[in-house]
Parts: sequence; C-alpha cells; structure tokens
Amino acid sequence: MSTLHDRLADLAQDAPPALPDPGLWDVARRYHRRRRVGTGVAVAATVLALGLVGGLGWVKADDGIQPAGPGAAPALADRIWEPSPWLPGTDDEGPLGQLAVLLPADRGGWTGAEDGVVGISADTGEYRFLDLPEDALRDHALAPDGAHVAYWTTGAPEGTPQTAGGQQLPVTGVAVHDTVTGRTVQHDVETEHGIVPDALVWADDETLVLSYGQEYVGDDAPAKKQGGSSFPEGLMSWRPGVEEEPVLTEVKAGGVETSNGRGALLVERSDGMVRWDVETGSVARLPLPGRSMAEVTALDQAGRAAAYPRGNRHPNGISVVRLGGPQDSVQSTPVPGADTFAVLAWFDDEHVLAERYAPDERHTELQRVDVTTGESETVVDLPGPGNFAGQLALGLLDEPFASRPAPPEPLDPRLLVGLSAGVVLVGGAALVRWRRRARP
Repeated sequence: MSTLHDRLADLAQDAPPALPDPGLWDVARRYHRRRRVGTGVAVAATVLALGLVGGLGWVKADDGIQPAGPGAAPALADRIWEPSPWLPGTDDEGPLGQLAVLLPADRGGWTGAEDGVVGISADTGEYRFLDLPEDALRDHALAPDGAHVAYWTTGAPEGTPQTAGGQQLPVTGVAVHDTVTGRTVQHDVETEHGIVPDALVWADDETLVLSYGQEYVGDDAPAKKQGGSSFPEGLMSWRPGVEEEPVLTEVKAGGVETSNGRGALLVERSDGMVRWDVETGSVARLPLPGRSMAEVTALDQAGRAAAYPRGNRHPNGISVVRLGGPQDSVQSTPVPGADTFAVLAWFDDEHVLAERYAPDERHTELQRVDVTTGESETVVDLPGPGNFAGQLALGLLDEPFASRPAPPEPLDPRLLVGLSAGVVLVGGAALVRWRRRARP
C-alpha cells in the first residue's frame, strides 16, 4: 500500500521541468538601467547646483565695475564706497601700489570680524585689505604721496610686559610699510615694560614724526604703582630707509595736531599751539582762540594759516587763523555760513577741504570751501551718515578728482560653504530616496 510520501514523489517525477521566465532578464536589465540613469541625473543635478553656487560667489566677487586701466593718472576718487569685509588682501594679490585713501574697516573671518585697514589704489581705484604683520596695531598714518603706511608694532619687552590687564603684547616699536614694493622697515624700541604710543604723523613724503613714552612698571607691579609713564622732552623724526632709528629733536614734546604734508606741523604745547617747520627747525606761535580740541585742524601748504571748526555745536562754523605782518600778528576770521564736522586740508590759499552735510542731511560729503565767501562744491561723496574716519593722500589734492568704480561685494565664504554642504545633503537624500522607491 502506497503512502502519501510515495504518491507525492511519483507526482514530482511526472511534473514537467521548471523553465525560467523568458522576460525576467529584460526586466532586470531595465531595472538596473533605471537605477544608473537616476543616479546619473541626481549626481549631475548636484554638480550643476554646486557649480551655480560657485559661480554665484565668483560673480559677486567680480560684480564691481572694472577698475580704471593701469595707465590712469593717480588721483583721489570722487566717491568712496563702504568696503566689503570679504575683499581680498595684499597677501593674495600682491602690493596695491600708491594709495589714494586708507580706510579702517571690519575684516571678515571664519570665527567673526576683526580690525582691518583697506587701501584704495590711486591708479586704478581698486579696494583691497592691507595684510600688515600680525603685530601691527590699528592706528595707521598714510604718507602724503600714498606710498607708505606707518603703524605701531607690538612685541615682547626686555622685562615684564605692561598690558593694562589685557592679553595683548605691549607696544614695542614702529614700522613703515611700502605699498608699492610690499617691503616693511621696522624700528624696535629698547623698552623694559613697553612704550606708550602718542604722535604718529607724516611731516612730508619721507619724514615721520612720532613720540612715545616708557611704561614705568609691568603687570606684576603693585596696583598703586600701575599707570605711570615717562615721555622724552622732544618729538622725534625718522626717515625710514635713510636713518636707522628716530632722531630726538629740540621741539618740546606735545600733541601733534596736524601736518600739511609739506614739512610743517601744528604742535600743541603747554604754552599754546605752535607751527613747526621740520626741515629748518623754526617754531612760531599760532594761537587758535575758541577752537574745539576734539575736531580736526588743517594747516595750509605754506604753513602760515590754519582752518578749524570753532564753537561747541556739531557741526561747527569754520574759522581761519593767519600769520601775517612783520610781527607775525594773528588774525582770526570766520568763514561765512560754513558749518563742518572736520577740516581735513587746504587746496590752496583760499580753499579748504571740509567734511559737511550733503543737501539731504542724511550723509556727509567732502566739499571744497572758499574761506572768503563760504561758497562750496562737493568733491567726494562719502558712505553712510557717520563721520569720515579715513585718511587721504594729501599730495593728490593738487590733481583733479577722478571717477572710480564701485568695489566688488564678495559673498561670505561661510555662506558658500553652507550652501554647498546643503546642496550635497539634499542631492544625497534625494538619491537615496529615489533608489529605495525604484522597483523592477
């Protein structure tokens, strides 16, 4: 008698052999082809999106009008723009050359903004950060010819440093950077605890006038001894590249108010304001009655007249003090109807460069003001409502102002990295989702 097992075995032997589905291979091939095509499309879309992001960054970095040609005559621009914190630096693209303007500006970094200084080329109008050494402080002085920038430097003193409780190294020297060659000349001061920087101003294209004091003690001294310093009796002059170190002059130390860029300076002393001719050493009193010590005074090209904001208003009226007559008598006259925030320089014997409100009173301009009639004309349009904090190459005031391009506005590279990472993540997620949903 046959069992169930025997009967099932007999049925299996009589069944026809199983053959593969003839269309199964084609289905598999179509499935793999779809996966490859989908993967290729996703990858191509991601690469295209990354290219668009990179192209956007390139366009934004190059979206300003092209700078004037290299053959353009050096000049001050008739408009100054707010610089982008992401402009390139001189370490990236080399020396900028003769400068027209020096602007303090925030410089963007991966961890946040830091202090920087932007130079504007006198030849092309290009904007670029000056990559000065890390020990450079923010206080800078631009030479009248725009070819040199002076600044204080920090370092390690011979004894314990005086940092006023901070973490920075104290000031220990002064340096001059050549904006044409990119070279730097530095003078390190012998100091036990650090120096106290004071005056730093160019008397002319080659002569730097400076003064500094010596800290009495370091941070490790008792609290009751902190805060003291001693200053030399005279100002110092230095011709970088010619003289090894600054030379002490016979002019008593005091605050240097301003320079005309042609060898004459206004110096504030305990007995009043004096005009000092650096080359001859001559000193003449130049009283400035009623002047506001917080504002900027300008000395004319001959060194025989000063213009300054007078009064306590902001803006203030302009007054002019002239030295004249055989006894160098002082004559002070107001300029009719001329209010200003600062008087920056003289064009000639009758015209000064002053910062004043634009007609809309929403921002300021640099205007050429006639000191006799008070008539004015705008020569430089400034950015924003704040007072102008930049420095001009005074030697270029003899040349006509030029129309210069707006600088580019590069995108924040952190934004580009974020966009690129986002594109990759979105592209990867879309690819994984599609491959999971794709079926034979």
